[in-house]
Amino acid sequence: MKTMKTQLKRTLTLLLALTLLAGILSPSASAVDELDERIKSIGLRNANSVIIGEDESLSIAAGNRTYFYVFPADKDGNPIDKLYSFSCTIDYESSDSSVASVNSNGTITARSAGEITITVSLPDYPDFPKRELVVI
Repeated sequence: MKTMKTQLKRTLTLLLALTLLAGILSPSASAVDELDERIKSIGLRNANSVIIGEDESLSIAAGNRTYFYVFPADKDGNPIDKLYSFSCTIDYESSDSSVASVNSNGTITARSAGEITITVSLPDYPDFPKRELVVI
């Protein structure tokens, strides 16, 4: 009986150690990893993969739909070599969804004529600069 209890205790200890090593119960497992230090801004590309500059806007006729891609960028908005996407949550918000809405994948649906601003943010990093895109 004593040997069986000892064996069970050792097995449970081993399982707990392996679980901790795997990061399943680690306190940092739920914490968000730090962004790569080269990432300084949120870059945007249109549906044709053309980079949308900070001062550029996107035009969509009412009733149409388009999308844009988000990518990690340097301080000048240029793509960072070998970093193709963010590994964190990306939020999209329209300033007026009656003019145009944006879904969680970055698809914009124009509903009526007007001008709105789409704000792209990284909620896991609230201090990281947001990116705004004017849609006409």
